[in-house]
Amino acid sequence: MSAATKNLWGSIPAVAKTKTPLTVLREQGRILEKETGGRLVGIVTTRTNSQGDMVHNFYIQAPLLDDYSHLLLSVLHGAKMFPLTVHFEGKKPSVKNMVAFENLLGLILKKPSTKEVVNSLLAQSGALYKDQMIVKTR
Repeated sequence: MSAATKNLWGSIPAVAKTKTPLTVLREQGRILEKETGGRLVGIVTTRTNSQGDMVHNFYIQAPLLDDYSHLLLSVLHGAKMFPLTVHFEGKKPSVKNMVAFENLLGLILKKPSTKEVVNSLLAQSGALYKDQMIVKTR
């Protein structure tokens, strides 16, 4: 007869419905897709770096341009979500909570440099779309 295995963990809490940085990035990617009629999408990839941090890369992707992708920003954090670091245009600000993260992300997404990338990719996608429509109708 084997002895019962003893639970040394104690009680493990149920998964909280906490919003994560990854969730926020994915939501913004879906909003980009909706607002551009699918001409641009936000793609988020996640990996672990050599220091053991999670790295979420946010790309603006243009499906009509052979899925061209522009890395807009990266978010790094450990097992604990905060503090986290946002890498954008050579800067690496650190934020301590979700409110600060959403505020910083909002500033980044509204920056003229971000809008310039979005407008450029939209223009190029629009031109390609119009060229494809002309070819198909001939």
